[in-house]
Amino acid sequence: MVALGLGRAYGGRSKSSLAKARISLPNPKALVTEDQVDVISLLCSIFLANQGASSEAGQDEKKISLEDEDSLLQGEKEAEKMIVEAYSALLLAFLSTESKKVRNSIAEHLPECNLRILVPVLERFVEFHQTLDMISSETHSAILEVIEY
Repeated sequence: MVALGLGRAYGGRSKSSLAKARISLPNPKALVTEDQVDVISLLCSIFLANQGASSEAGQDEKKISLEDEDSLLQGEKEAEKMIVEAYSALLLAFLSTESKKVRNSIAEHLPECNLRILVPVLERFVEFHQTLDMISSETHSAILEVIEY
């Protein structure tokens, strides 16, 4: 089962702390210097870098041959991108429920300064997990609540 009780299990305090967190990333151009980036910027960058993976996978579905190793490797890469896309969208969506300030901060990092881009990804996430009967009714309700928010 998918266990995503971000808001319910840990309360708003954890979401607030996560939304304000900064992460040190090594700077590949300097041996000692690290860059600081906030979690929202990082998650939005991750989401956007992997965005569209699910639609690309659907277009290439007919081209894949089980005997073609390159096609299988490409399919594996697309599947990984879809997973990253879905979970980064899910984290952003749950964080967006923390406050108007957090929601606006997330929107500023997305195309058209809008969270709508997350909705189809979240809907596919729910649909996929329902198909496999791997999502609890509580998690399903929480995600739908976030989508409608």
